[in-house]
Amino acid sequence: MKCPRCSVNHPYKSGMECSCGYKFALDPKSDGMADGRFVALIRKVSANDTYYFTINQLQAESLRRQAIGPWLGIIILAIATPMLLYGIVSWQNDARWLVLVGAVFALVGGLALAAHLFGPWTGGGRRDMAKIAKKWEGTNGRIEMLIHSPGLGSRPPNWKEPDIYDYGVERVLIVQHPLLVDLFVKNNFHSAQRALVVAADGYPNYLVPLANKLLAERADLPVFVLHDSDSAGQQTLERARRTYELADRSVTDLGLTPGDVKRIAFFKKTGARGKSYELPVDYLPFERLQTMTIACFTAGLGFNAMLIQDRTSASMGADADFG
Repeated sequence: MKCPRCSVNHPYKSGMECSCGYKFALDPKSDGMADGRFVALIRKVSANDTYYFTINQLQAESLRRQAIGPWLGIIILAIATPMLLYGIVSWQNDARWLVLVGAVFALVGGLALAAHLFGPWTGGGRRDMAKIAKKWEGTNGRIEMLIHSPGLGSRPPNWKEPDIYDYGVERVLIVQHPLLVDLFVKNNFHSAQRALVVAADGYPNYLVPLANKLLAERADLPVFVLHDSDSAGQQTLERARRTYELADRSVTDLGLTPGDVKRIAFFKKTGARGKSYELPVDYLPFERLQTMTIACFTAGLGFNAMLIQDRTSASMGADADFG
């Protein structure tokens, strides 16, 4: 187990306290993850404490790293197999060393696959990152950049509409889950993009009157809806119409569909797509989610149309990495 404090590789059999005094929170055998790897996940998903993040984003990054294991093993075995075969066939022509090298490669590749499939040290199978994060925080305290639950429900002290929205609202972003409001706002997306970010169910409730006022006064104000790819996500716009003054207003759907999940390369890398392709939109890292959302704002298109346009550009030789 690598100690996050002093970077020493601490033997598991020596107990759960490092020689530097650091107390390990996670047991690699029961939790499928050690402290050092968990800290690396947090640093990755927060871009070294640049972005706030959700448990879903932590879960997706964990799955992405797990998915690398079997592919690494397969690649190594693919290299080892022809070496072994050629070495055996050419045994009499001083090619015995190839057999030895090939055997070593095959052993490493086999261990990589076995560790992924059966090894508790690498956490074969899906890890429950919410449970792991809770256990970690029980020893080390709250993870600063992790958004545990919606926390913007109360209007700020001395809140005045002109003070907060002096930048001018240029668009409204309605998200499926209240937690996504916190994700965008805490990462300062709302002010950078001059967007009023609210949830379909009316969170934060003190912003609902402002949203409806803007919608009533400005017929040209663009409205976007962001949601998951499951059936509940597909009903987000319908829920939003019951909360906000959208009437027959044109709304751009930024939400994921199962088809979008199939197309986005990041989901393939996590191995998290499943048979139904139903995933939360915040499985995407915030930086990727932000880039995709801004691109849709600029083009006035939804994720689906942007993905198709991106693939068309790529096939024509343009530089495109939307998916």
